[in-house]
Amino acid sequence: MPPGGLTLLADLIQDWINPRFLAQVATIFIGLLPVVFFGGRLRAQPLASYEHTQLVKLHLLNFVHRMTYTLVLDVALYNAFRQSRPCLCPTSSGGYARVGSMYGMPSGDAMSGAIFGAWLMDEGPIFPVGARVTGFLTMILVCVERVALGKHSIGQVTTGAAIGVLLHIYSTRTPQWTIYLDNVIQVVLGFVLLFSNPALVFADNDSNNLFSWLFWGFGFIVFVTMMITWQFAHNGGFTAMRNSFHYLKTHPQCISSQQKQDYEQVQPDTMITVAAQEGEIFFTIISALCMAFLLYLSNVITQYGWF
Repeated sequence: MPPGGLTLLADLIQDWINPRFLAQVATIFIGLLPVVFFGGRLRAQPLASYEHTQLVKLHLLNFVHRMTYTLVLDVALYNAFRQSRPCLCPTSSGGYARVGSMYGMPSGDAMSGAIFGAWLMDEGPIFPVGARVTGFLTMILVCVERVALGKHSIGQVTTGAAIGVLLHIYSTRTPQWTIYLDNVIQVVLGFVLLFSNPALVFADNDSNNLFSWLFWGFGFIVFVTMMITWQFAHNGGFTAMRNSFHYLKTHPQCISSQQKQDYEQVQPDTMITVAAQEGEIFFTIISALCMAFLLYLSNVITQYGWF
C-alpha cells in the first residue's frame, strides 16, 4: 500500500528530530564557533566576543551531553527492560519482520525529542512564547511519529519522553562535574547490560546492531568529556564546575577567560583571545578525531557483525 499522509509526515519528523542528527548538528556548530569568533566582532570587541563564544560553546556541549543519554543510556535501558517493539509487518518475501531493533523500551527518539523540546521551553532562545509552544509540539509530534511508524508502542514513547524531560531538568540543575559521573555510569551500564545479554547476536551489515549503536554514542561521550575539560581548565577553572549549567548561563562571569586574568596587563585583548582560540582549535580537532575513530569503529561493528 502507498504511504498515507501521516506516514509521510512521520518520515519527515524522523529524519530531522532523532538523537544522531541532533548530536551531529550541535557538534558541527561547536566546530564552527572559531569561524564566528574570528569574524567581524573580533576586531570590534575581541575579549567580549571570545567570552560570548565560550558561553555558547558551553550551551552546545551540555546539549550534546544530554543527547548522549539517548545514544548510550537508552541502549543500556533497552537491555534492562528487554521489551520488544510492537509491530510485526509483512515483508516482500511473504513473511513478517519486526520494525526497528530488537528492543524498544524506552524510545530513544521520544527521549531526544523531549530533551530538545524541554531545551526550547527552558531556554526560549529567540521568542520565549513561540519557543515553548514549539518545544511542547516537538515532544508530541515525535511520540506520534514513533507510534505511527510502528517502531514503538504508546507506553514506550511515553516512558522515553518522561525520562527525557527528567534528564533535562537533572542535567541543567546539577553541578557540571556530574557530566563526568554521568559518562562513567553510561559507559559501565552499556558494557555490562549489553555483554551480559546472550540474545544479542547480529548478522553482518545489520543496521540494528546495538553494539554499533553503543560505540556510536561512546564517540560523543569522549568528545564531550575532552571538550568540557578544556572548557573549564581554560575558562573559569574547575572550581566553576561546582555550579550548575542553569546557574552558569545567568552568571557568565564565572566562566570568564583565565587569559584575561593572567595577561591583561601585558598583552592586548586581541593577542589574548587569538592565542586562546588557536589552542582551543587544535584541541577541538584532536577531540573530533577521537570521536571520529569511535564512529568509524561503530560502522565496522555494523559491517562485520562484531560481538
